[in-house]
Amino acid sequence: MLKTYTEARDSLNTSPGYATSLRMRGYDSIAGSLASSILHELKQAAGERPSDIAFSRNLPKTGVPYIERFASADYLLGDAAIKQGDRIRLYLDPGAQHNHANNGECYFGRGRHSCLGEDMSNWLWRAMTEALGQVRLRCDIESATRRKPDWVFIYYSSIVVRFHA
Repeated sequence: MLKTYTEARDSLNTSPGYATSLRMRGYDSIAGSLASSILHELKQAAGERPSDIAFSRNLPKTGVPYIERFASADYLLGDAAIKQGDRIRLYLDPGAQHNHANNGECYFGRGRHSCLGEDMSNWLWRAMTEALGQVRLRCDIESATRRKPDWVFIYYSSIVVRFHA
């Protein structure tokens, strides 16, 4: 891993050592996000050649389905009263689906709650879609199996894709 990131040093926004440690620490979230994103893109373009797909620049899906925070103040959201200190669970994919302009940016947060893996996740996504974009065969998804049990991440244990002329 370190060798790969060292070779790609010019396209990383961080050091190869940091990217390696982050990759090891955030494996499930990164692998889940990459798998969810590629599955999403291939479903959207069923039967097309990957070389003809206009892949999103940033991850279009996340392997982290929700985040939790505590309310810093009382707040009224519609008819729901949120009290200071209440635990709030934010579901990321539904929000991103209603805000197409963010191009996946809402998955990584901002400020002190920003995701340490944002740069590397998007770099891995672009590297993967660039390589897949060289494939001139048509492809169809034959199956996708989510890891069981998993109560934290959206993580695929298997995605089978058939390539054909």
